[in-house]
Amino acid sequence: IETNHINVVINQEPREDLLEVLGQTPIGVKRVTCFHTQPFLTQGKTRQIMRYYKPQGFKAKLYRTLCRLFPTFHAKQTLKLERDVFDRALKVSDRLCLESAYYFQRIAKYMPDLDVSKLVAVNNPNSFPLIGKDLFVKEKIILWVGRQINTPKNVPAFIDFWVRFQKRNPDWKAMVIGVGPDLEYNKRYSVGKKAQNIEFLGRVDDVSAYYRRATFFMTTSTPKSITRPSSITTSCNPSRAALRWAGTSL
Repeated sequence: IETNHINVVINQEPREDLLEVLGQTPIGVKRVTCFHTQPFLTQGKTRQIMRYYKPQGFKAKLYRTLCRLFPTFHAKQTLKLERDVFDRALKVSDRLCLESAYYFQRIAKYMPDLDVSKLVAVNNPNSFPLIGKDLFVKEKIILWVGRQINTPKNVPAFIDFWVRFQKRNPDWKAMVIGVGPDLEYNKRYSVGKKAQNIEFLGRVDDVSAYYRRATFFMTTSTPKSITRPSSITTSCNPSRAALRWAGTSL
């Protein structure tokens, strides 16, 4: 940091280990932690979540049953966990950056004592130029783009979907773009599932070129329900498979 005269450090994920590293940055360096999800997203949605939760083992099944019978049990658990995340992030960060200023209201609702002066937002408007469909020749490609971190990006859900889809549509191809700590695991998972016509491209500098080619873009990230403006503006139809067993509607 000192050698390269870095005066701002941005932490892209409020994980406990990353926050610990952030807290060790020298005095005088500005520290920012980013939240890439809607705060307290699961509050009030316990039954919807548990409807799709596929538990493995007796304890997991018992937990699911308790949560469905007593949704406040799950809500209190997740509320405490997320409050703890915000508290840890606040202690080591000068600013907490959210995806929208609208989320300030949600944080104030569930954490009324939070220091809101530390909250900032970088909105992500669709600033892409208007592009007509006639400009692109679409191929039979389904595209997945994102960091290769399975919590919360959930790449195996895309692979599971692709195995089912490709059996009925053998002339289609899947492309997975992105790097991260789970990339090699996802490749092995794909081989184990005997997935055909799927390509892991790793880092790609011109992602828009693939959006222009692909017919569909799919996101499997568990905490988000947004679609990518870049896919929409290149006539690449967005679809969402929020969980491992979803995605068959495509």
